[in-house]
Amino acid sequence: MQQPNLRYTVRLLARSPAFTLSAVLCLGLAIGVTSSLYSVFNALLWKPLPVADPGALVRVGAAVALAAAVALAAIYLPARRASRLDPLEALRHE
Repeated sequence: MQQPNLRYTVRLLARSPAFTLSAVLCLGLAIGVTSSLYSVFNALLWKPLPVADPGALVRVGAAVALAAAVALAAIYLPARRASRLDPLEALRHE
């Protein structure tokens, strides 16, 4: 039962070589990206860090996250306030 489906699939792929090439390239790229991301995560996240005090890294990470949250709030709040302003009203007061 599987043989006719396989023949039909091969025939369809042979009819459109551009589609076949793009599908194979996309699959190859996806497999390559996945394996490289796994290697990065394995090296950085899953193995224990060669540091004497890992808690210090956590504190630095928390400080960076807090600074990023403050920066985002400093950007977002004035932008939200400015988006509520009517442009014609702002031009009249200049």
